[in-house]
Amino acid sequence: MPDLTFVSDDLDALREKMRTLDARPVGDFAVMPEHIVHPDTPPLEVVLQLYRGANNVPVVDRDDGRLTGVVSARDVLGVLRGQENP
Repeated sequence: MPDLTFVSDDLDALREKMRTLDARPVGDFAVMPEHIVHPDTPPLEVVLQLYRGANNVPVVDRDDGRLTGVVSARDVLGVLRGQENP
């Protein structure tokens, strides 16, 4: 989060700020990921992205661009330890 100034607000001020955001769609606040993978991406590519600092890697359908899942370092480690669903 780039701006944490709201942390010092009292509860009423925080509620007022939330009311101003209430009608906005969550997409207005979404941060688009720098890197994505597709369901057919080789697992090594996901491991490399995680190694380079990605916390989670979104898996996006190649045809329609829809999010189909997210791979985390924990997921990869679970598979490497022999757990199919970590």
